Amino acid sequence: MISSLISGGMCTCGCYERILLGSHLAAEIRAALHKEVGITCCAGISYNKLLAKLVGEQHKPNQQTTLFPHSVPAFMAKLPKARNIPGMDLCILHHDYYI
Repeated sequence: MISSLISGGMCTCGCYERILLGSHLAAEIRAALHKEVGITCCAGISYNKLLAKLVGEQHKPNQQTTLFPHSVPAFMAKLPKARNIPGMDLCILHHDYYI
């Protein structure tokens, strides 16, 4: 799958491979937490912290979601309101930047 994305012109910087590796690491960490401590957790994986946090909220409990760069516009379009985005406080939302 990754090689077809790269050959299709979608990525030449290696971000898909890094996100895929991060997804595998998150799955291993989640499995170890469950096995050793007996707790479950969710994980969101993407190319920046904000997107990872937003996508991690999508599938709860005890699941993980990976968001690749080509899926970001569609994902952001589905968000209900800008105030649901962490870090978007009232000062920002009352300016002309309102999304």
